[in-house]
Amino acid sequence: MSASASESIESHYVEVALPVPLRKLFTYDVPSQLRGTLKPGSRVAVSFSRRKLAGFVVSGRDDLPEGVSRALPVAGLLDSEPVFTDELLRFLDQAAKYYMHPLGEVLRAAAPALPSGAMRRLRKDGFLEATENLPGQRVAHHRTWKVTATGKDPSTVRLGARQKKLMDRFSDRDSILLEELRGEVADPRAVIRSLTEKGLLEFEEVEAIRDPFFRAPVKRDEPPAPTAAQQIAIDRMVKALANRSGQAFLVHGVTGSGKTEVYL
Repeated sequence: MSASASESIESHYVEVALPVPLRKLFTYDVPSQLRGTLKPGSRVAVSFSRRKLAGFVVSGRDDLPEGVSRALPVAGLLDSEPVFTDELLRFLDQAAKYYMHPLGEVLRAAAPALPSGAMRRLRKDGFLEATENLPGQRVAHHRTWKVTATGKDPSTVRLGARQKKLMDRFSDRDSILLEELRGEVADPRAVIRSLTEKGLLEFEEVEAIRDPFFRAPVKRDEPPAPTAAQQIAIDRMVKALANRSGQAFLVHGVTGSGKTEVYL
């Protein structure tokens, strides 16, 4: 990656990073009509293993790799300007090496989407295949009861234990959905009906959005206090992070010893 992203590549061949699970670059011939138009960071269309892919030019070269007798030509340039600057291309190359991941897949993940015109050309030339969209998502609804307190004073009515417990839920709320009362008392429908007969509640059937948590507040976990061994590991990692040393750590321990908690 010695060429600058602002400099056109005049070489006969280019090294292209492809979005395939291989940690290597692939050499392609630069056709005469594209000579001088390709730059590091340019997105190009190429053929690869009987497929057509969009790859990224990394650098130029004047000859073929050892043992290679011919190279397939670059099929086309997909953008008028490189999608990556020289600085960003170097950074992504370093990231790919650091995480030992194919450069082409890293570049594909970081690249902006193709313009609609380029997409149409790629589909026409066979580099992209159009598929039907999946059905749109819909919000699931269901029928339930909305229970509302009438405002009548519960102390004026004789209540059983289940009835009193359920009425306590209305101390700071006027209406509650049936799902929120499940688990509070056994057979909440029967209790609601009996309280309705006493004039304390009224209910109506309504359509509600399905909520797996029944609108209940989700309690946050309290982080456990680290053990002495965990604290030693945490302190060393925090110190390395503060110093920006880029130091790697291996946390060793048997299953269930609390290694994950160190990272959390």
